[in-house]
Amino acid sequence: MKAYPKVKALTMLIRQDPFEEYVQESEAWKRLSAFTATNIQTRIPCVNRRCVGGELNIESFLGAWLSTKQIKIAQNFPCAGNEGRVGYSCSNYFQIELELEFNDEK
Repeated sequence: MKAYPKVKALTMLIRQDPFEEYVQESEAWKRLSAFTATNIQTRIPCVNRRCVGGELNIESFLGAWLSTKQIKIAQNFPCAGNEGRVGYSCSNYFQIELELEFNDEK
């Protein structure tokens, strides 16, 4: 990863819609996103069709996580969007599991 030269390998799983409210069973694959260091995206859109402005900005936390040098991290992030009206927050959230391998420091 050019932006993070100390990282040798990265695996990230992002799950959404854990209560199966927003995605039909025929499109269940939309609930899971999987990334490695070579295909990681910076933003993941919310799967709630009523959500306005909702997404997960991976860049907002990835740098901080990498600086901790932990090899496994799991955390939930609520969607920051709303369901079309101010005061009606999107109830979707993103469950993130990150596994890291760092380059040997010399």
